Amino acid sequence: MWKIRTLMLLIAMYPGVTLGADGPPAQTRGGGQTQAGGAGQTQGGDLLKSGEGALAKGQYQAAARDFSKAMRAGDLSNIQVAKALYQRGIAYEKTGRPAQAIADITNALYIEGLPGGDRVKAYLSRGRAYEAVGMSD
Repeated sequence: MWKIRTLMLLIAMYPGVTLGADGPPAQTRGGGQTQAGGAGQTQGGDLLKSGEGALAKGQYQAAARDFSKAMRAGDLSNIQVAKALYQRGIAYEKTGRPAQAIADITNALYIEGLPGGDRVKAYLSRGRAYEAVGMSD
């Protein structure tokens, strides 16, 4: 029981993390693809790609920032939101923020938009984050 309280305390310390209180993100019409500047890509989609690039380069803080902006844009599909949450969770894990990583990865798994391979990696990443906060069994 103390482990759950500790986790909730850690998550509460980070404002802006939600654990499904607002429900799953709404999917926009057309699979989340709206015209932005005539490019056929969403603003959120562009930010998602930018975050993926930063994550691949090891720029974890920039990646987390881009994933957050992508989700705030409001034009991502549920699958894209799940991917952004998972990848932001990875960025948080890499920057020593395991409570935020746990929250994001758990939300990504809850939305059920991740492909099978990413789901397996998400469970492993979440396990490492739990270990980082001393909650491994």
